[in-house]
Amino acid sequence: MNNDWSRYELALLLQYLLHGEKERVELLLQHKKVEELPVVLRKVLQQIADKNKELGLSMSEIVELGNMLECSFYKETSLKNWVKREIKQFIGVPHVGKKYSIQQAALLYIVKDLKTFLDFDLIRHVLALVFNNPMDRSDDHLSPADFFLQYAQMYEKLMVKEKVLTETVVSKEVEEYVMTLRVGDEQKEHIAVAFKTALLSTRASYLRGTALKYINGMNALN
Repeated sequence: MNNDWSRYELALLLQYLLHGEKERVELLLQHKKVEELPVVLRKVLQQIADKNKELGLSMSEIVELGNMLECSFYKETSLKNWVKREIKQFIGVPHVGKKYSIQQAALLYIVKDLKTFLDFDLIRHVLALVFNNPMDRSDDHLSPADFFLQYAQMYEKLMVKEKVLTETVVSKEVEEYVMTLRVGDEQKEHIAVAFKTALLSTRASYLRGTALKYINGMNALN
């Protein structure tokens, strides 16, 4: 599959998988004009058919979905190291048998964006602003899937409206959004910081991926 999906499209896909909305997944694939359905999506569509079973993703499937993103490069070994060590306290053990839940997958995509220019000490600090006990998502200010969807949607909206993603532009968009949340002022401040960081990290991730694409292209010619 070509890695030309936007983060918003991947975030929508996760939402549809989370809620078992097979028809919406199929409509999204039609919109993307996917002619040959990738193995990973064939598998998850089959799982959606079983309404009594929570959908889970293996690490290789999470990587395959992540590599659909434009200018993104996911490695399974890296993600396995993260869940075993660096973000173990936030992601926990696999929630669906030996597979990871959609919420856990979303958290890994968030971490991948943040990893562009933050070390893991800072990443854990950002995650702690929004997420709590990985075994109980009900105590999160926002679930990982919702957080991923919101900043992916903000990013796409801003990139259409603005030529340059400045701190002022990002702050205005985020502040308008957090004012709609029914949480305390301190929680709003925490969530705003996390969103601003995620948006700027996403832009940095795209630029880094674009640069690597050119470099890899030149290497292929030599």
